[in-house]
Amino acid sequence: MPLFFQLSSWALGLILFAVVLGTTGLGLLLGRSQRHRSDSLREPLAVLQAALLGVVGLILAFGLALAVGRYEARRGAVVEEANAIGTTYLRAQTLAEPIRTGSLQRLVRYTDTSIALSQSVPGSPAARRPGRPPPMASSCSASCGPWPDRPWRPRPSPAPRDCTWRASTR
Repeated sequence: MPLFFQLSSWALGLILFAVVLGTTGLGLLLGRSQRHRSDSLREPLAVLQAALLGVVGLILAFGLALAVGRYEARRGAVVEEANAIGTTYLRAQTLAEPIRTGSLQRLVRYTDTSIALSQSVPGSPAARRPGRPPPMASSCSASCGPWPDRPWRPRPSPAPRDCTWRASTR
């Protein structure tokens, strides 16, 4: 199965076209060889055709339901993250001045990096630049330090359970 993920769209389309063309040709050959039995096979083939169309309809319905569910979940996550960024930005404006400017700049940089990350294509040459940090590492908080000095951490360490203050509303 992983072989199909490595193929280009054109190659996969040509393979599918060849499979459909081959099975159509095979069906024509089998139909011509069984032509003399057409009166006795008419009823069972109609039942088989109806059953196959019903199965294809179910597969399409389940696939569409799953796709719509994933779309709604993704949409909800994007709206939730946008609300969290907006709330954090408004709360950061109430901080004292030396911290406020840095926090607001980091939030803007985080938002720009998130947008750039959502528009990037995984595995593209632009995503595989050697010597560059991962896209989200540049907007790391002050506790992580700059990229060349410290290794990138995918998630910050969790806050203690008795801590009531959080960096964001997420």
